[in-house]
Amino acid sequence: MRRKILITLAAVAVCLPGFAQALPSLLIPSEASVLGVGGAAVAGPTGAFAVDNNAAAMSLSPSKASVGVSYSLWQPSAAKDHLLGVGGYWHGGKLSLGASVKRFAMPSYEVTSTNGVVSQVDGVFKPADLSVALGGSFAVADWLSVGVAARLTSSSMAKDAKATVFGADISVMYAGESLRAALVVANLGGKVKYGESSYAQPTQARAGAAYTFLDCLTAQAELSYLFAGSFGAAAGLTWSMRDMLFVRAGFHYGSGNVGLPTFASLGLGGRFAGVSLDAAYLLMGPLGNTLQATLSYSF
Repeated sequence: MRRKILITLAAVAVCLPGFAQALPSLLIPSEASVLGVGGAAVAGPTGAFAVDNNAAAMSLSPSKASVGVSYSLWQPSAAKDHLLGVGGYWHGGKLSLGASVKRFAMPSYEVTSTNGVVSQVDGVFKPADLSVALGGSFAVADWLSVGVAARLTSSSMAKDAKATVFGADISVMYAGESLRAALVVANLGGKVKYGESSYAQPTQARAGAAYTFLDCLTAQAELSYLFAGSFGAAAGLTWSMRDMLFVRAGFHYGSGNVGLPTFASLGLGGRFAGVSLDAAYLLMGPLGNTLQATLSYSF
């Protein structure tokens, strides 16, 4: 069984290098508006997937609530993974609540016996991760909020290699008139156990800031440290026209052999009557040609 798990995790590593840890899908941004600026999420605008990006942001949001659905065709030229997510939050004043559900489906593979013959019983298996998150935030002041999120993730790498694990995020955020800054520690929890094999969750610390110029241009920057042994940095720009049209560009740098690799991104979005449609496209590196789209409604 351990051999099956390693082979499957190695296949997952095609899109996210390194398989010394499990659940690399938890590192993938859920929103196209985030992916379009290089994945810089923690200090950005509060979207429908705030519980995944930064739960503390929910209590500092200018919107009363937001709901959205997102779809990603992740590295279609190689791995052909699919990420589908639904998320939302309700801003109740000082106290806010949010939730998300995400499913990351990986390419199917044939189950073979020890002599290399395709199994007539098991046939073809399709690995997948499913995560459900609930979170809350509390506004300590009009400009400061703290948040927590709890996440239950089920991972199925083979018929006899399945695991369920609990994880948690803690976050804090400052929001001024033009400047936003945040710190998030995500995916805290125990190891993911596939039978006798166990792997670490992708625990990481992220710090970021965003600054808006002239009410139409926002610059974002973020640093991250993955406890498995890699650093990351992301930076991006968003230009908006009358808060209706958004053009985005970003860059993400990833070091080591775990975590998100290096990529550049482009994004485009539109908003009318509370309805937003955003798209992001990745260039260069192993994640080239990745496409993500998010449809959301805020009020």
